[in-house]
Amino acid sequence: MFDPISAHDTRKSASHPLRQSIINLVRAVGKLRASSTSSATPSAATPVSPLSQLTAVIDVPSSSLDHVSAALSELYIHVVTPHPPSEPQPGGEVKNDAHYLLTSLALFTTHEPCIMCSMALLHSRVKEVFYLIPMTKTGGCGSLTCVPRLEGVNHRYTVNVWKHAGAWDTSEWVKESGLAVEEACDA
Repeated sequence: MFDPISAHDTRKSASHPLRQSIINLVRAVGKLRASSTSSATPSAATPVSPLSQLTAVIDVPSSSLDHVSAALSELYIHVVTPHPPSEPQPGGEVKNDAHYLLTSLALFTTHEPCIMCSMALLHSRVKEVFYLIPMTKTGGCGSLTCVPRLEGVNHRYTVNVWKHAGAWDTSEWVKESGLAVEEACDA
C-alpha cells in the first residue's frame, strides 16, 4: 500500500493567489507520477508538505499546525491514496502527459474546495471528494454551486460531507481546532 500524499495552502508564503492546497496537491501527484514513469517500478508516495498527514487551509506558523494536527487526530486532510501511475506507452512516455490525472483516487480535505479547485479536480478526473467544513460563499462542491453536477461537464465525481461527532453544525469545533477561515478567504 502507498503512503498518502498531502499538500498545503501556500498562497501567502509563495505570494501567489493560485497556490491553494488542492492545486498544489494535483501538481504534487503529477510530479510524483512523472518521476515514477522513468523507473521500472512505481515508487511509494511521499509527503509534499512539511506535515505528512496535515494540510493547512491558510498559511499559519508550524506551531499552530501542531495544534490543528492534534485536533484532527485521525482525520487526513488533502490526502490522496495513489495508485500506480498511468501505464507507460512505448518509449516510456505517459499518453497525453496525463501525470496530473487523479482517476480512481479519493481526496480528503477539511474545507470545501472553491469553484476553481473543484474545476481542477473535475479536470484531473478525481473519483470522490470528502470535506468537513462547507465554504458558503466560495464552495464549488455544493455550497455556492456544485461543479461536478453542472450541465455539460464531461466528468462527474462524488462529493461527501463529513459530520463531526455526528453533528452537521461544526462551527464551534472549527473555532476550537483552529481551522476557522478568515472572512476574506470565503468572500
